[in-house]
Amino acid sequence: MSSVEQIAQLAHLDPAAQAVCQRLTERYESELDQITSHLAQVYEEMMVLYDVGGEIAASLDPADIADRAIARIVELLEAGDGVVCLAAETAAGVAQQVLGQRGCRSCVRPLIDWATAQVVERDRSLILNDLAELPVGSVNGTRNLVTSPLRAGGRLIGAVHVLDKANAVGFSTNDQLLLETIAAQVGVAIENSRLFQSAQQHAADLAAALDELKSTYDDTLAALSGALDLRDNETEGHARRVTRFSVRIAQALGCTAQELVDIERGALMHDIGKIGVPDAILLKPAKLTDEEWAVMRTHPHLGFAMIRNIRFLSQAAPIVLHHHERYDGGGYPAGLAGQGIPAGARIFAVADTFDAMTSDRPYRKALPYECAREEIVRCAGSQFDPLVVEAFSTVPEAEWVAIREHVERELALRKRGA
Repeated sequence: MSSVEQIAQLAHLDPAAQAVCQRLTERYESELDQITSHLAQVYEEMMVLYDVGGEIAASLDPADIADRAIARIVELLEAGDGVVCLAAETAAGVAQQVLGQRGCRSCVRPLIDWATAQVVERDRSLILNDLAELPVGSVNGTRNLVTSPLRAGGRLIGAVHVLDKANAVGFSTNDQLLLETIAAQVGVAIENSRLFQSAQQHAADLAAALDELKSTYDDTLAALSGALDLRDNETEGHARRVTRFSVRIAQALGCTAQELVDIERGALMHDIGKIGVPDAILLKPAKLTDEEWAVMRTHPHLGFAMIRNIRFLSQAAPIVLHHHERYDGGGYPAGLAGQGIPAGARIFAVADTFDAMTSDRPYRKALPYECAREEIVRCAGSQFDPLVVEAFSTVPEAEWVAIREHVERELALRKRGA
């Protein structure tokens, strides 16, 4: 039984009691209507906030968020125009930027600037239903205004202004409270999107800087290896060719992108240790003595010592150290065998031999591709890793020719540039 029905049952007692019951019934029904109306308003506001939240969450662009939000706010408050402004206090005053707007005429900009400055100064919302006395000159027909601070992370970042309420009464405190609640959402969304865009730009700038740094590193390595080639006229272009050959074999083996980078750098720097070999030995036209060979064979250790502590060359350093090892253990400097030899060094060994056999030397002409390939296949399992030889053999002769021609064009351009 409802409370109204319980009160009604008491009405038969006497006329006075019946009057009291009637007043109680009317009071109860009035309060119930008020509570129902308030709950309906709260529910409507919750749905509005949900709708606005979904609207602004659909974008990561601050201006688009502002445009979406102000369009929805103007509609909800049954107003004519609206503006979202970013603002910050400076030594010269309040710096403002219109981020989004809905139908706002340029002629009301002085009013918007004044209202924004008021919000920044007072850090609270305003309702102005009589604009006649404002110190901003003509308001160009604008009747009323409600404005709310725009905050994010406890900081005031701007203001939201809504103008020209459709009814004659003007904006209410409920309009003000609803605007404040929505503005809180909008401020956080705008700031988050600005932070996201800033993070994206920072990441892009960092990526560009890293790419430029990598390019600088690679150019430096290429110049250094080119200087070594020029020092040893017998092998001009060798470092570039053997680098491209090594990378192509590594691709045929399915190496990762980072492995390709390390192999490229290791191959490019493989003879860097020859900087420490005296010209009398390095450039000697006659056969080297045993003592001279001992000095020459120190260049892998010298090269390794030069680059092992350089961070971006640390993974390339083992290639420099072990590029003269043999698969059967008969190489130097460590006499490593099989899989004990770093993969990059095993790849380089095939590329190095292929380049040596297919390049002109003072004592012989370059060998044809087929002769070089047959010799490499014959040495699989002794001098070379059979899997590397197999990968090498899958690359068509035309590709090797194209790589060599490309390097020769690069060398010709460099000479002309010099």
